[in-house]
Amino acid sequence: MFPIIKLGPVSIYTYTLTGLLGIFFGILVAVFGDPKDKPIRSDIFYCSLYALIGGLAGGKILYLITILPQIFEYPSLLKVALQSGMVFYGGLIGGIFGGLLYVKQYKVDFYKMADNIILGLPIGHMFGRLGCYGAGCCYGKPYDGIFSVIYPKESLSAPPGIPLHPVPLYEVAYNAVLFILLLIIKRKSTDSKGLVLWVYLILYGIGRFYFETLRYDVERGYIWFLSTSQWISIFIVLAGVSGIIYTRFRKSITR
Repeated sequence: MFPIIKLGPVSIYTYTLTGLLGIFFGILVAVFGDPKDKPIRSDIFYCSLYALIGGLAGGKILYLITILPQIFEYPSLLKVALQSGMVFYGGLIGGIFGGLLYVKQYKVDFYKMADNIILGLPIGHMFGRLGCYGAGCCYGKPYDGIFSVIYPKESLSAPPGIPLHPVPLYEVAYNAVLFILLLIIKRKSTDSKGLVLWVYLILYGIGRFYFETLRYDVERGYIWFLSTSQWISIFIVLAGVSGIIYTRFRKSITR
């Protein structure tokens, strides 16, 4: 684990580097992932930028919401929180709103934009979780098994010297499988019409709900017996199922 990478006199946070790589490759896949979308690549690119801005804002806002009790208790924590920390689901929700803004402004098809941008999301998320692993955040519960990892004392937040579940690496693998599945769906479909979006919401929501049970960074916030992300996962899955039902219903009445 390398929270900070030093290149001669230059030092850069691993999370920053992987985040930038995730943005680059995520947008690259969104724009060039499906050859049949060549005529709308410029719209996909600019819509991705709108979604990126919305995602960064949403990720930070939800992070601040989840740690509000700590901020009220220790106001000095706000400065640190503004400089670090994001919540993926906040980024996802903010990214959707950012994309909707572009769609409304330039009168383009929402589903075409969403299906392409969502295709690049697991790739960007993989790099982001590699950054989490390197920094020592989003760590798992104690686990003395074959896949366990032990963080050094230099990690930013993970308890050092204790075998833990490598939850960020689990999510890297899960997002890789998810990307392959979404790519197959996108390329085999003549007109996916939101299918990539809905399938992503369902499968990522289910996977994230489970991964939350392995997390050990309890300061992220809980509502009753579930974490904030687990509650959001439930709504995300329901949104995906509702989207598929709506799409099928709409197709049946237009035949």
